[in-house]
Amino acid sequence: MKLSSNETEKIEVNCEKWIKPVDSVKDNMNGWLSSPAYYIGDIYVSKGDFRLIHTNGSNGVVIVFTDKEGNPKQYTKGIDKRELDFLTD
Repeated sequence: MKLSSNETEKIEVNCEKWIKPVDSVKDNMNGWLSSPAYYIGDIYVSKGDFRLIHTNGSNGVVIVFTDKEGNPKQYTKGIDKRELDFLTD
């Protein structure tokens, strides 16, 4: 029985798998809620100090980043699962 897996895929900037998460966040700019909770997900997309975290089967997304003043920020939002299909394709 396989309890977990740790697969890493390097995504080149401006390829389809890079553009989709960027566009998804841009298309969902409103409605994010600040969250102090710690999140463990199945899927992490990261670049520098930005992370997008998603758990398979959920419609929730977490974004974590450092703002221009160097302060850590974390926000959550429910997003239609169809908009998250790119994460498991």
